[in-house]
Amino acid sequence: MRRSLISAWPRLRRPHCAAAASRLWSIRHVHVCVDKVAYSAFFQTQLDWLLRHADIRALSVCGIVTNGGVASTVREAHLREYPVEVLADGCAALTPGAHDSALADLRTVAAIGSIDAALARLPTPG
Repeated sequence: MRRSLISAWPRLRRPHCAAAASRLWSIRHVHVCVDKVAYSAFFQTQLDWLLRHADIRALSVCGIVTNGGVASTVREAHLREYPVEVLADGCAALTPGAHDSALADLRTVAAIGSIDAALARLPTPG
């Protein structure tokens, strides 16, 4: 079962969001799909196992619903002792107020950053 919130898509389709998402997608080295069954990407999935076996020690998280799946995934990652960063411009909610409120709440368990800053920290290929 996949959950979606179609009304959040227009905010993520704005030109700067689409361009940033495209840049993130283009730098991926390996693509692994984990099907979610609930809000958190960790709940009843192999995500934690995959991350640990790939020696991934920190996470940058973005997604469609800041106060839904993003918040649940970030909190669970924190509980599993991953340093977490939320890419604020890579998330959306039904209203800007809900988005801002979720980010304020998540500051207690995660850093808040941007897609551009996260991309700047990545090593250049080659």
